[in-house]
Amino acid sequence: MIGKRFEQDKLAGKEVSKINTQVVEAILTSLKEITRHRHQLIFLAGDCGKYDFRTLAEKIDAIYLNLSLELSHMLMEIPVHKRPRKVDICFREILTGYSQSLFLLDHIDVLFDSSLQLNPGELLENMSRKVVFVIPWYGQVTDSELIYADPGHLEHVRIPINEAMIIQI
Repeated sequence: MIGKRFEQDKLAGKEVSKINTQVVEAILTSLKEITRHRHQLIFLAGDCGKYDFRTLAEKIDAIYLNLSLELSHMLMEIPVHKRPRKVDICFREILTGYSQSLFLLDHIDVLFDSSLQLNPGELLENMSRKVVFVIPWYGQVTDSELIYADPGHLEHVRIPINEAMIIQI
């Protein structure tokens, strides 16, 4: 994953579905509530691969970030052995480049790259203390956790939901 620069999002060339008004309203309602939480994470669960999240970001007045693209670009400049210690610094630097505090973080796959030795859930929680993240979740969701990749896969991770809000799309 590190070192690959995506020229376009994976939706390029595909027909995408519009997020319906009910989902937008659910997100806007959740945004009012999530600011009372220590960690401000809203995950969008469902068939995320078919939606245009750039348009959704505009509708909810959020900054759209393709995190894998942005973070990979920054990490390419850092020696491989130093990357695990620099991910949070680079992530924070990306966020501070914007005056707004609401982000739609799409394509967070880079956080699960085993070479970075991260706890993606903990990193997202820590980063979401001062900003709000709306995150399309391309993995599985249970009542108590988010699951990334299949068991046995090198990037398999289970993330406790804790304070995060889940919206079905």
